[in-house]
Amino acid sequence: MNSEPFTKSCPCGSQASLDACCGRFLHGFEAAPTPETLMRSRFTAFATGTDAAIAYLVETHHPDFRPPNLESALRKGIGDTHWLTLTVRNAGAAGDSGTVDFVATYRHKGQMGEMRESSNFVREKGLWLYMNGS
Repeated sequence: MNSEPFTKSCPCGSQASLDACCGRFLHGFEAAPTPETLMRSRFTAFATGTDAAIAYLVETHHPDFRPPNLESALRKGIGDTHWLTLTVRNAGAAGDSGTVDFVATYRHKGQMGEMRESSNFVREKGLWLYMNGS
C-alpha cells in the first residue's frame, strides 16, 4: 500500500498535486464531473491503495455491476501491483453515458505489464459510476 502525502504529483498524470487533482474526489470533497475525471480518480485510487481509496473504488462502481466480493478482492490484490502511468486515449460522454479508452502501465511482483480497456460509465442522480470495461 502506498501512503504518499497529497503534496506529491497526482498518479493520474495531470502534473498537479494529488490534493489539487484526484485527492478531492477520493476523499469525498467533490464528485467527478466527467467519465474521464472518474477514470483518472479511480486509477489514482488503485495507485495509492489507501483504505479511503479502496472505499472510493467500491462506491464509484455501479451496484448492478459490482462483484459481491469487490472490497476484499481489492484489498488482497492492490498491494501486489504498483500502478505507474495512465494514458487516456479517448474519452467522451453523451447524456448520461460515457466511455474512456485508456492504457495503464503497472508492475506486478516485479514484472511490467499494461492494461488496455474501454470503460463504460453511467451518470445516476448526478454521479458518474463505473459499470464495466472490455
